[in-house]
Amino acid sequence: MYPTVKCQHDRSSTATVFTDVFTLDELKTFNEYIDSVEKQKGTVQIKGSNTRQYRPDIKNYLFAQINDSPITDDVLDGLQQCIDYANDNYYNFEIVAPGDEYFNRGFVTHDYPVKGIFDGYHQDWNNLSKNKMWKLTCVLQLSEGYEGGDLVLFAGHEFYAPKDIGTLIIFPSFTLHGVREVTKGMRRSLCAWVYGKESLR
Repeated sequence: MYPTVKCQHDRSSTATVFTDVFTLDELKTFNEYIDSVEKQKGTVQIKGSNTRQYRPDIKNYLFAQINDSPITDDVLDGLQQCIDYANDNYYNFEIVAPGDEYFNRGFVTHDYPVKGIFDGYHQDWNNLSKNKMWKLTCVLQLSEGYEGGDLVLFAGHEFYAPKDIGTLIIFPSFTLHGVREVTKGMRRSLCAWVYGKESLR
């Protein structure tokens, strides 16, 4: 079943933007749950190294793994419906081999404080194994009142994703994107990655 919500697809940037998917009460409950979850310091992959390091001078953020629970079900179910709609109508990727989980790495929140510097444009395109790769990246905006911290996609030109709380942005994982430095407040988002068989389809 697809959500009856506002949806706009920007072909030039590859992004599909959903609004009004979740109520403010659902988002408040979800954020309260995230506040109660233990968070870890984010790390970065250092060029020329196979290890990840905590380097706040390069990328400063906290992250938390979010699991299915009665508290999170409304938001996570709505997210999955939007992904199905976007893929069926705009991307047509072959996602998820039979018997596999829908998402890779589950759901992860990122909290970017002031000067949460991001390390430029990048792709989420990642070969997970011999026959799996990320196909779609999903970002749900969970905070408001912050400045900077723009999610920017680049596919020939810069596309600034809407920052309104509750906005969901879905795009192919090979699309170049990055998050600008937060200059005031704190940016929180929920991220998920949908995968399928290794191919461009």
